Amino acid sequence: TEVTKVKNNANLSSEDKEKLIKEKHRIIFEPIVYVLEQLNQVTSAKPETPHEVSFQTKFQSIITDVIDKLKNPANPEIPQESWAPLKQFQIRLQQKVNKRTSYILKMSDISPVLAELKNTVITMPGLHTNQRTVRVTIKSVENNVAILPTKTRPKKLVFYGSDGKAYTYLFKGLEDLHLDERIMQLLSITNTMMARDSENNDNQTY
Repeated sequence: TEVTKVKNNANLSSEDKEKLIKEKHRIIFEPIVYVLEQLNQVTSAKPETPHEVSFQTKFQSIITDVIDKLKNPANPEIPQESWAPLKQFQIRLQQKVNKRTSYILKMSDISPVLAELKNTVITMPGLHTNQRTVRVTIKSVENNVAILPTKTRPKKLVFYGSDGKAYTYLFKGLEDLHLDERIMQLLSITNTMMARDSENNDNQTY
């Protein structure tokens, strides 16, 4: 290993060997430390929801501790020891995900502002209106937020309109939704074409 090569180098003093081993450790873990520091910067901000408060209570000190141990290893000659806290953190996060028996979050926990919306003048997103139709506004927001069990765990939100109807929206974080939009447009066009074909087809076949 690199540590063994440094230790066996007869041209280096003990002090130089120690410095070189520490520097190699720093270089190896630098990308991971950078990612964790970015995570810490985001998650250490003042919490705005009960969900964020819960996360900080359970994990903020762990994140800080992992960063500290990676930047200041007790024994840089054994990098496996530096991996251990990070591995434990990953296991705790994975256990939290696996323990979730219900794929439901409460809007009151993740966004109290949305949960408290009542009889607003906000136009329902995505609805095309004109002067001849009544403008549909958001009356309230469903408190249950479903998490779809797919790779990116998108959230399904339900808004209730002033017309008494429920409008469903899919929320996907940190993703480019252009592809999803194009697929939805394709499906919409396909449905329209098939509906017109059905109206003009006496046998009602597609």
